[in-house]
Amino acid sequence: MYNIKIRGIYSTALTKLMLDNEFEITKATKVIKSRFDLEPKVEIPDIEIFDNIKNKQGVVILGKEKGVELIKDLLMDEFKDIIIRNSESGWNSIYRGKVIKYYPETRSAIMEFYTEKGEFQGILDGCRCDEGEQRVVSIKFPNFSYVRAKLSPKITIPGDYAILIESNYPRISRKISDPEKRRHLMNIANNVELYSDRWNILWRTSVRDMEEEVLIEEVNELNERLIDILRKVDDENETTLYRGSPGFYAEFPYLTKRKLDSIRDEILKTIPYHHFVKSIGKEYSMLIDFSEKMLKEIPESEDSIRDIFSDYVKRNFLNRGKIGIEHVKLDGRIFHLTPGIISEIDKNDGKFKIIRYFKGNSNKLYDGLRVPMESGDYGETEMQLGEHYYFKTTYFNKDHEMKGIYYNINTPIEIYQNMVRYVDLEVDVISMPDGKIRVEDKELLDSFYINGYINLELKNIATDTVKMIVEDLKK
Repeated sequence: MYNIKIRGIYSTALTKLMLDNEFEITKATKVIKSRFDLEPKVEIPDIEIFDNIKNKQGVVILGKEKGVELIKDLLMDEFKDIIIRNSESGWNSIYRGKVIKYYPETRSAIMEFYTEKGEFQGILDGCRCDEGEQRVVSIKFPNFSYVRAKLSPKITIPGDYAILIESNYPRISRKISDPEKRRHLMNIANNVELYSDRWNILWRTSVRDMEEEVLIEEVNELNERLIDILRKVDDENETTLYRGSPGFYAEFPYLTKRKLDSIRDEILKTIPYHHFVKSIGKEYSMLIDFSEKMLKEIPESEDSIRDIFSDYVKRNFLNRGKIGIEHVKLDGRIFHLTPGIISEIDKNDGKFKIIRYFKGNSNKLYDGLRVPMESGDYGETEMQLGEHYYFKTTYFNKDHEMKGIYYNINTPIEIYQNMVRYVDLEVDVISMPDGKIRVEDKELLDSFYINGYINLELKNIATDTVKMIVEDLKK
């Protein structure tokens, strides 16, 4: 089975899930080794899972293709509202692409690529180039659907123990401090024949306990790869010079986070909304840590502590006042809709109403309603926390006459400080004052399912939600 390295705020729950499904955990942190009573294991990971995306709303999974696909299938089966965004670029890949936009003030460029896995865009910083120019670059960090890759003008050839780099001399990881080991590695590097004097070896930390024959064998393999890549560099018709590690980004909406809470709770006492609160940032982590310490030290009060914390989350984040709306698309694009004011709250069932005022623009139509945006228009957006898959916005003109009702189908809502967040499931229901009802963009929902962004369960939930709304409107 595959060796997996896991890091980040979801590591305990995901470690439990992976172990239950016969994956091996390598390079575990001290905390994880202690929680799972794991034997020390330092093998090179076949797959890496980490959450270094800024908003902590999910994890990146990169590594060997078959293992990555197994994990993708596992997550799709386990979590009904999970969103999967595949990487067309892969990690450590090398491509030839075209500069489609250059920003001289920041010396950054947007590049476009066409590969057998699909097309994608990337951002190249610190460069001087012209629009329309072809460039060879490597993937420093993968794209995930709409989210652009981070590019580097430098070509490197990474292996498990060594990386071939353009350099006049060999280099060694600073974490290898033993003088004798460093001398031995330098000696190997100086005696291995590479493509040219412009290329050299950077020894990785993982080289520590490996035999010389293994290291030489890998360097020779990397050198052969380098020769093949440089041959393709000279052929302008070659666009994919090297395909690196495949991967995907898994976004964890509300229900996925709650199930991860339950999985983590099987290993150690876990407070409700653990992963939701952790995803907000470090400022709330201490509160989580304190509450879970109380669960452990006062087991007879466990139910009360859980109830108090759940009530705190609802009351602290759901308050009257200004609120933004973060509308996340299935492909990763994020739109910030017109904000509003929370005017009504029912904290018993999590219902709340947002009043939103729109700027008049007679040249624009409301999405879905197909009626003009006019001065004085406003909307009443009704939402509910919990396992609810839509919210409703009723639009009015300045004379309080209804212009139409828009039902947005989405993953269950999460409410952060001053911000509502959900993933839009594309399909919508429109109800007009004359009684006409329309279902919009059903084909987009189907397309995202076919392309693997969502599982069948979530697609069916969205479809059933649409049917329920339409039937209610017809009554």
